[in-house]
Amino acid sequence: MLRFQWRPQALFVVLACALSACGGGGGGSGGADAGAGGTPPGGTPATTSLMPPASTPGETLAADASVYRPLVAGGTWRYRGVQTQPNVAQPVVYDTVTQHLPTSVAAQVFETTSNAGNSGSDQTTLVLEAGTITANDHLDLAPGVRVPVPRIELKSPVRAGEQYHLIDRRIEDMGSDVDGDKRNDAADIAAYARVVGFETVALPTLPSIQAIRVDTTLLTRIRTSTSGQWSPVIRIETRAWYAQGLGLVQLQTELPTADLSGVTRNVETLVSFEGSTSGYGAGPASVASVPLTSAIFPGQSVSASSIVAVVPMGDQALLFANRSADGLTVYRMNASGGISGVQHHLGLNNQPRSGFYLRVGNEAVAVNGYGPLVTRFDASGNLLGTVTTLPLSRPGRQGDASVLGAAAQGGNLALLWSRGTADGAATELVMGRFALDGTQVGAQSVVFTGASVDRASFAFSGGRLVAAWSGHASPIAALDVQVAAWAPDSGDLTQTLLLSGASQASYRLAPTVVPLDDGAALMWARDLRTGDPLPESAGLRLDAQFNPVRGGATLNDETVRGMPGARTDSSTPAFQGQGQRMFGLVDRTGPLWPDLPAYPANRTLTLVSWWDAGAGPLSGATVKTLRVGVEASEFNVLRMLVPVGDRLLLLGGDSALTVRTLWLPGSR
Repeated sequence: MLRFQWRPQALFVVLACALSACGGGGGGSGGADAGAGGTPPGGTPATTSLMPPASTPGETLAADASVYRPLVAGGTWRYRGVQTQPNVAQPVVYDTVTQHLPTSVAAQVFETTSNAGNSGSDQTTLVLEAGTITANDHLDLAPGVRVPVPRIELKSPVRAGEQYHLIDRRIEDMGSDVDGDKRNDAADIAAYARVVGFETVALPTLPSIQAIRVDTTLLTRIRTSTSGQWSPVIRIETRAWYAQGLGLVQLQTELPTADLSGVTRNVETLVSFEGSTSGYGAGPASVASVPLTSAIFPGQSVSASSIVAVVPMGDQALLFANRSADGLTVYRMNASGGISGVQHHLGLNNQPRSGFYLRVGNEAVAVNGYGPLVTRFDASGNLLGTVTTLPLSRPGRQGDASVLGAAAQGGNLALLWSRGTADGAATELVMGRFALDGTQVGAQSVVFTGASVDRASFAFSGGRLVAAWSGHASPIAALDVQVAAWAPDSGDLTQTLLLSGASQASYRLAPTVVPLDDGAALMWARDLRTGDPLPESAGLRLDAQFNPVRGGATLNDETVRGMPGARTDSSTPAFQGQGQRMFGLVDRTGPLWPDLPAYPANRTLTLVSWWDAGAGPLSGATVKTLRVGVEASEFNVLRMLVPVGDRLLLLGGDSALTVRTLWLPGSR
């Protein structure tokens, strides 16, 4: 960020010229030469008359200032800067990156910035002492003449209206002769900060955020030895916004132009923050490569097109890939998106993308849609074994079962499958559980019998196995959309007919079951009756008893405002859940910066939306969205959102697999 290392010497020259034009002449310094420090011999620094009286503090905004200005060794903040200048029609858009580097002192970091105010690198030291965060800044009065300014950023407790005294100094010898009479001139410098209060800050790619605003003012003037008169006061304003857990999320600085004819404004706004254990927004993309120390495929990048599936495994994920014809490769990816290990299993080749891959207990399990075949792996990607048969078909009708969904229920594998009835005249939709050795656990539950099942979705949610599907009750019946929630231990079954009489255009459409800790949710991005794209996705909450919680007259009135729907080119959002939080992932084309639609022009974006499911209908949910501008190398073949530890990994790629770290906090 652009900090407060003001360099006013160029403005002093302009002020000196202004004084000369007024006709002032002659005169000395008017006092003893105090040197650049401004301290008379044997005395204290002289002050100016520029400092306003201190204000009376008001309400306490935060007890601990360090929560709003955290010192994070190793932390990285990325900002978008916008610079506007007088008589320049188009703003300049630039990037700047701030980092916190550790020092030998625990409550202190070295802060560097790559492009402060679009004028080059900058640096300072941040210190937390006695509840006060201070930046060790300075003023450059002249070449080689620097006045230290310990600048208080926030003080505990943070109180509205409180004024922080930064500097109030009269410098009789400012170290520079701006009027050209071969005698150094004098300068007055006063600076103070004032806490304004909470405000909402609009971030360019992130949801708006509440932050504490602090205004800092620098007042300066010079007195030339030629005229003996004080110049007009130069006023430099900055506004800083600090958000809980993030620190500086926006900084606005207004600097007079060199000729004092106008103001140059820089606004730098947070795009992302990455710490070791916390963050906000999307980090930069990196290519996933096997470590050079690996015994298998050392130094090789992971092919995006080879990825069959990704299974989250707590603080890591397993990536399954058909990278060669002779077997299946399993990559271990850590929470930072790096490849930490690789296994290659000869003979396990051509694993289908249509299968199901999930975590069951401490194992990763692959289930083929047809066969079926269950393949088990440990958390390191080592092969544990396979199951070649499961009791899915009716007696005498072996081979007619088709697995439509898989979920984990405790240490058991839960499946949803279709099969023929005993006489083969109809189709059944069945739920059941199996141990990882293939043994059936408990009873099976037939939740539908009819002519066909066209599309189904399945998850373990809120303590039950939940399925949503579309199907025909008879060969001449209209298409119905239904949902069933089965508690396998008790046998309780809740069934709901969501929609009857859908058109054939909606063939193979069914809501996505999104698992939640409490109840479940159903999401869809196309009209379930007609198959037409919806401008915004729709969703239905199922309560703890798995009854629909309605908010609209029809299913398509259950619109989740802010979550994009499908497009006519078949681009459809992907939905998933974690706890009570729901996620939606979809790619779109548009401006990266909504507030600056021309910078840059339309490009490919990945929109990651999230909202928390409460007890009410999803149509009342508050949706937040993260906009990620992606390059062509990140798009095309693969797009996937993977929860790993305390963050999300956004996987993509055209040829090589790319990874971005996403931080979506609980609430801000």
